[in-house]
Amino acid sequence: MAHRDRPALAVAWLADLWQWSLDVWTRYQPLPPYWPWHPTVVAEILPVRHLWTAALLPDAPPDLLAAWHDRWRPGAAHRIGRTLAGCERADGAHVDVVGRRWRPDTTRLDDLAHWWATTHGSVPPPGLCPEDRP
Repeated sequence: MAHRDRPALAVAWLADLWQWSLDVWTRYQPLPPYWPWHPTVVAEILPVRHLWTAALLPDAPPDLLAAWHDRWRPGAAHRIGRTLAGCERADGAHVDVVGRRWRPDTTRLDDLAHWWATTHGSVPPPGLCPEDRP
């Protein structure tokens, strides 16, 4: 794959993961709306989503789906929970280490994916908006 194609692939993957998380993952585990801003959570969701798809193929043995429910989902959920435990949450806001509250703008997921693919996190991410608090 050419380097120039990576942002488009990142956008497609994150859009797919976002929709899949709403359609499938959140039936079993809650996810706060700012999970896409955590690269380790994205890295957990990506293979679990792939394993889910593989387990549902017509010729897949039933033990693949059982492994997803008994091994892959609980393991990923545990690691995701540990990762997000460092984030204080209040009504869907993300609170950083100095107490600033941020609201995720999930309409900017394409921008976020492009940012990951091109900057590798070297500048502040798009889509986190400061929350004004009295």
